[in-house]
Amino acid sequence: MRVEIQDINTELRYEGYLWLSNADAPIEYSDSPLDMTLFEGANPFIREGYLYSQEGKCSLTIKHADGHYLINQYDVLEEDLNDPEVEQLRFVTHRMSQRYLKFLRYWREDKSPACLDLPVKVFDRIVFVGFEK
Repeated sequence: MRVEIQDINTELRYEGYLWLSNADAPIEYSDSPLDMTLFEGANPFIREGYLYSQEGKCSLTIKHADGHYLINQYDVLEEDLNDPEVEQLRFVTHRMSQRYLKFLRYWREDKSPACLDLPVKVFDRIVFVGFEK
């Protein structure tokens, strides 16, 4: 779900990172409150961010494009973390103290004209769920 900067819950503690446009490495969060001053001003801007709040069971994906922030917030259910229908992924980090990023990849059923309108699984979304410890 698309949200605006003012919709981000600043009372939650987050795990993840924000990468500023003028930085060689990201600002890492480990169960920390979010520094909202990073969203102020035109430069430097947050070019990419992935944040997960275990207490709030939500994940934020932040991108910057054409002078605007594109922020998506996803609810992460506890059962999703162990659901065989939800793929668990990990990616190697770049210039971070943690080695791996963890994501959940969700699929949904949709009818496909290429398969005689039978239901097929199609990619729905990918959601950040913290660092692998």
